[in-house]
Amino acid sequence: MTEIVELLAHHHATDRNLRNGQGLTPLLCAVKNHGVIEEESQCLVNNKPTIRALLKAEADPKVRSFDTF
Repeated sequence: MTEIVELLAHHHATDRNLRNGQGLTPLLCAVKNHGVIEEESQCLVNNKPTIRALLKAEADPKVRSFDTF
């Protein structure tokens, strides 16, 4: 997963802070899902490499979700 994120995040046309339908950026999604139990495999989700890749690609950690006031 991290390899795909790195590839896409470093492409010049990629908006690293584009929000999904729930108002979350890729970085917010990675943080929100870090440390949860993946339903199908029952494994703990480790998104640290993905979070690091997004930050290295200059995803903005200050962008808030739509539901944060």
